[in-house]
Amino acid sequence: MGLNNSAGGVSDFIDCFGKKNNSNRNNGDGNNFKKLRSNNEANEYAKSRGYRDAHDLKESHVGRGNESKFDIEVDFITKEGRLISKDGKVIVPIY
Repeated sequence: MGLNNSAGGVSDFIDCFGKKNNSNRNNGDGNNFKKLRSNNEANEYAKSRGYRDAHDLKESHVGRGNESKFDIEVDFITKEGRLISKDGKVIVPIY
């Protein structure tokens, strides 16, 4: 079933969170991910995971030349991270 304005669709998402916000995504298993807002936040997160910076983290997971095609998202409860493609179709867990 695609997203629509019926039960379980876009209207429920908007009602639940008060507004549509593409920077916050729920992957369906209860984890709430939020896109990191700045390069500084992304670099701090990457360093906390043992990488030089956000560029190094992305390159390690999606390869050289693909870094700009992905954003870093972090579950604000568990601090679990993932890379998500700009179109939202590819999700890569950060390890």
